[in-house]
Amino acid sequence: MIEYKDFAPTPFDHKGLYLEDRQDWLVANVSHTRDSHNMDESNFQAYLNELGGESDSVEVHRFGHWGPGWFEIILIDPKAKGLVAIAEQLDERLANYPILDEDDYYTREFDAINEAWQSWGISELEEIATECLGLAEYETRIAWHTTKLLEECDEYMISEDGGCYLNTKELTIWLNKLPLWFYVGSIALTKEAWDSLSDKDYHQILSLDIAVEDIETNEPLAIPDYISPIPDKRQIPLLG
Repeated sequence: MIEYKDFAPTPFDHKGLYLEDRQDWLVANVSHTRDSHNMDESNFQAYLNELGGESDSVEVHRFGHWGPGWFEIILIDPKAKGLVAIAEQLDERLANYPILDEDDYYTREFDAINEAWQSWGISELEEIATECLGLAEYETRIAWHTTKLLEECDEYMISEDGGCYLNTKELTIWLNKLPLWFYVGSIALTKEAWDSLSDKDYHQILSLDIAVEDIETNEPLAIPDYISPIPDKRQIPLLG
């Protein structure tokens, strides 16, 4: 750890700005900013928790910054020898492994992924699944069994330092291997789109008893007469 008088958030900043009465305090080797992701956030909170939280000997200071908007650091009174020893142990742990509290970190990861699915991921998943059904170019309204579909695709939402993203390439490959009609509750589409479906599609729609209607008239669309249901739904062939 270094003393605050020798600390600057970047090489382009002055050292020891402000805090004239804390120049000899020690700067913990964790910080976080407006742009920090789960690992930095988790380590910052875990480090502070190990020090017993804020106290007369442990302080959190926030500063505005031209880069990330703001950043926070933890300062430790050098006279608090016990806390300094704890901080040194924490620094040693971080030097050997990047996560101080795995339970907290993976909880944050889970929450971030779930938030990403709910805020934008589900709609993108359903859009890609519609493409995999060959219906992207048509006007459709599909009621997906979203929970079941998510169970098959959850691993394709990736959390990294920059946030969460959907691995669309691998997701598309996976969706093309799934019997996607299993995950459709009902569908409304144009007559043109309906006529574009394959016999395999018709077999699955009929066997799964999926409700189908014309998106323009709301009238049911009929399965071609020559299509018969597959008796055992487990034998429905995979799409793609």
